[in-house]
This record gives sequence, structure tokens and C-alpha cells, in this order.
Amino acid sequence: MKEYLSAIATAAGAGLVLLGLAITVAFGPWRIGRAGGAVFGTMFVLAAFVVVVWKVWGSLDWASGQPVPWAEDEEFATPAPERSREEFPLSSDYFARRTSEAGDTARSEGTVDDGIAVLRPELRETLVAVLVGGSHDEASAEHAVETGAWTDDPVATAVVEPGLEMPETSIRRRIEAWLFPERVLRERVRRTVQKIAETADGSLPTVPGQSAPRTVPVLEPRLEELQRGADGRLQRAVDPTVVGPDDDPPTPDEASGDPDGPAPGSAGADAGRSRANSPATADGPESEPTPTPDGGDEEVWGA
Repeated sequence: MKEYLSAIATAAGAGLVLLGLAITVAFGPWRIGRAGGAVFGTMFVLAAFVVVVWKVWGSLDWASGQPVPWAEDEEFATPAPERSREEFPLSSDYFARRTSEAGDTARSEGTVDDGIAVLRPELRETLVAVLVGGSHDEASAEHAVETGAWTDDPVATAVVEPGLEMPETSIRRRIEAWLFPERVLRERVRRTVQKIAETADGSLPTVPGQSAPRTVPVLEPRLEELQRGADGRLQRAVDPTVVGPDDDPPTPDEASGDPDGPAPGSAGADAGRSRANSPATADGPESEPTPTPDGGDEEVWGA
């Protein structure tokens, strides 16, 4: 590719040289002075055009048509990303649609088993994939699903395997399944998905660092934020929990975010009660005392 670009650059340079010679022969030495400005302007425009073409040509990705640097039979490349399926059996949108279809089937047919038959292939496929991803092979995973040995919940085993019978239920539950088959269907599917998730937690390997503690870094206050207190120790000059200069520091219950407020008889409740009972004026919570003519101070509260 570099040789190809070099050939193009050489051809462009030779073309400019030939163009200059042609202009010189056409106009001659005696006319070059009068037409010199136009000639040099034309050559400048052509040179700028060649530079622009060179930059655009060099910015093109010529390696896009080359083969990929990995083998076609590698696991992560099979199938290719553009050929992989877009939806998985238990993705949220897909499974929600399938559950809605199963509910419609159970409501139209009148039985819960007809609705479960719609979701059984996805649930069974996911369960087998979970068992194979753990310590089972394909045959042992299928055997565990067929016998119900993968969980101790008989409802979940009967949902994923039609050969297993659903446990006996009370008359009230039978009437509920007859009147509201979609509700019973969703309850059984929820139990099955929960058991599959528990099996996945116990079978699949954990992700490294999944349970690692997430510590929050604590930054030391800056020097301009410190002041020396009455005891001689440095402390923050501004309380970070105070919103503005006119705001009171929050009580312990407010700082903890208790939505129910302070408990009766606590310090926060007493402080709130004292502030609520104190008289207030239109200009603020409390007015300044007004001096009297005899030099004493008489506190006059505004109405």
C-alpha cells in the first residue's frame, strides 16, 4: 500500500512539473512577467489540491478488508457476533412476553398446565445450561432434570419436566387455579425461576472480586477548611452538614435520614418543640431587644 501511495505522489509531482513547463512554453519568457500572477496562483491551487487528496487518501482504513487476526474455530468467535442471536431464553423482555403469552394460553384454555407448556422449553433449556456450566455433563444434567434431583421443590421440578406430577393441593387452591389460572401460573413460574437462580448460585463459579468490599475513600479536609477549637485541636471551620449560613445544624435523627422523625422524649423532639413554641416575627424568628429611656432593656416582641 505504501508503494501505491508513493507512486501516486510521484505522478502528481511529475504532473505539476509538466504543467509548469507547458505554461512556460505557451507564454514564453517575454509573457511570463505579465501572466506570472495567474500562473503562480494556479500552481498554488493545484498544489493545495494535491495535499488535500494526499491527506484524505492517507486517512482511509485500508486494513478493513484484511482477515481477522484470530482463527475461525475459536470459542469466542463462534458464532460471529453479527450472527449470534439477539435474545436469550431468560432475558427480561423476551421472558416477559413469553410469560404473557403463557398467561393468555392458560386463561383461554382454562388450565394452568397448558400455560406452563408454553414456558417449559425456555425454563428447561436454561436449567440444563446451568447444570452443565457447573459440575454436570449433558447426560447427567438431563437425568437430574428428568428425575427432579436438582432441587427439593416439587413444584419447580414438575414445571420443567412434564413427566413429574404436580403435588396435591387443597380444594381452595384448586378453585383458585380454576378461577384464576394466570395468577397460579405466574406463581409457579416465579418459584421455578427462583430455584433455577439458587441452583446457578451454587453451581456456576463465582466472578473474581464479586464479594470484595467496596471501600469509599475519605479525603482529608484542606488547610483553609480547618480552625483551632477551644481545646486547641484542629477541626473543620464549616460544618459540612449545614446547607446555608441561616440553617441550624441537623439533629441526629435528621442527619440519619429517619423519615418518621425523632422519637418522643428524645433530644431532637425537645429541640423541635422549643423552636416551635418560641415567638416569631414577620422579619425573623426573634427580634432584637428595644432599649428604654431609663437605660434598661425591655424586650418587645413584634406581633
